Amino acid sequence: MSTSTLPDGHVVTRLTIGCDRFGCLRESTGLYTVPRSMLRPDCYAIHRAVITQHRGWQHNDLGDDLCPDHREDTPANAPTEVTL
Repeated sequence: MSTSTLPDGHVVTRLTIGCDRFGCLRESTGLYTVPRSMLRPDCYAIHRAVITQHRGWQHNDLGDDLCPDHREDTPANAPTEVTL
């Protein structure tokens, strides 16, 4: 996370989130203007909301961020039926 201070007490913050699938190098980076008092986890929550709602990423219950190619609900990653 990098920041630049603006005169009104806000900062411009660059945030990058990478796909948590082992071996995937895909990242999503965004610039946001946030209040200087905003904590880092809250800044990342904003970026995470943007990429999940508008860029096809997924944030699962385990806290993993998954790019559109590794979303758990894509056909390639969907559970398969096993017959015993």
